[in-house]
Amino acid sequence: RTDFNISLRFPEDIQINPKNGSSFLFSKDPKDDEKEQIFEFSFSEQKPVHLTTSPEINNASSFIWAKSGDFIYLINADEKSNQDTFYKLNPKTKDLTKLISLKGNSHYLSDSNDEYLIYYDLVSNTHTVYFLYDLKSGQTKQITKSNAFFRQARFNSFNTGLYYLSDKEGNFNNLFYFDLKTGKERKVNNQILNITAYKISPDEKSVLFKTNENGAEQIRIFQLVENKTSIELPKPNLQPGVIERFGWKNNEEVGFTLESHLFPPKIESWNLKNKELKTIQAGVASPNLVNNLGESSVIRWKSFDNKEISGIIQKPKSVAEKLPVIIYIHGGPKLQYQPYFNVFRTFPVSYLNAASIYTNIRGSSGFGREFANLDNGEKRIDSIKDLEALINWIEKQPELDSSKIVVKVDSFGGFLALALAIRNPFKINGVIAESPVISVKNAFYYSSKSVQDSLKDEYGSDETMSSL
Repeated sequence: RTDFNISLRFPEDIQINPKNGSSFLFSKDPKDDEKEQIFEFSFSEQKPVHLTTSPEINNASSFIWAKSGDFIYLINADEKSNQDTFYKLNPKTKDLTKLISLKGNSHYLSDSNDEYLIYYDLVSNTHTVYFLYDLKSGQTKQITKSNAFFRQARFNSFNTGLYYLSDKEGNFNNLFYFDLKTGKERKVNNQILNITAYKISPDEKSVLFKTNENGAEQIRIFQLVENKTSIELPKPNLQPGVIERFGWKNNEEVGFTLESHLFPPKIESWNLKNKELKTIQAGVASPNLVNNLGESSVIRWKSFDNKEISGIIQKPKSVAEKLPVIIYIHGGPKLQYQPYFNVFRTFPVSYLNAASIYTNIRGSSGFGREFANLDNGEKRIDSIKDLEALINWIEKQPELDSSKIVVKVDSFGGFLALALAIRNPFKINGVIAESPVISVKNAFYYSSKSVQDSLKDEYGSDETMSSL
């Protein structure tokens, strides 16, 4: 609980001090200008301290703790000079030490140890390149060579190598190990898994995977022998849902959060030794909000090219008549709808007796690299055709009222929804578009250089964007 009057905007992960856990780092834009600054919040003092007060730091785009917890490494992204500068920051004195400057604003920190920083260059939304920065010599070394997407590079427990995920050898992510001494890379998992994240046990004898299975998430645990997966260890029997946070408590116990359309987040632990699943803390929702919720389920339909598209449907428990339909389209476009607990999406189902359909049309993540690229460039119209095929599917469902369809979207989903409504004015009753993209071309050209670089593969050429 915090008692300070300041609006905080947390990144995907707050950064807990690895030394003693006495504080954490977060970023926010104090001037509401999307220029990030770094703050440290002390648990004992219960207040945040602005660390990046130096005029050299106008936009801290990435930051991590040093392993010792005594220093912070950060990147300042200067859009005017199109340059990223790496710094070492002393949180006690706020003193800065400049490390290296690189062209472009597409670099991000991944991990550190006593000898190296790991960082990557986001070349595009399908291509990243990882580098090692030697803290003593100031030299950099490229460690990934393939034209593929690499992510979550982390040093191993003994600092002899590092792990990272990549789709370089297939449609889904595999886990790889890079040996720092030999410079050689090898694949860790022998199984075909849709891996979205991983955690190595403290003794490095096991690996915990988070896998995506039709939008819901599961954990899978394997023994590690010489940096290769071997025997799969028992896993808990989980309700279909989303795992937002997970990790090892010790070598025999893992913890994770779990939530779904039906229940808010709860914290669970799984003991590998006695195979016990225990709820540590559970969120509580108002009975009026959840008592009328039916189970969510995956639906599938065939699009114009016979490709199978899927989504998640949620309906109320008591159905007295045909249900009006709310179609949700996610932004990104390379995101994915998953069964998170969300009161704003639960309310129409529970109180208004509407059916909600969360679509994962082509271009969505979570279904492999090939599927994610099916809407790139001139193929953008195909994702709209997926939605038109969904409307045809709705018309054939006896419990759904195809004469009452509303589309609810935000960001890039707004572009798709508005295009869908224009193409089908007599089938769509309304569009609720929050911060929608109206013009793909304008959205691209009014973005920063780093965003433009990452979206070139997605949006295609100038001619393609002009036609959208």
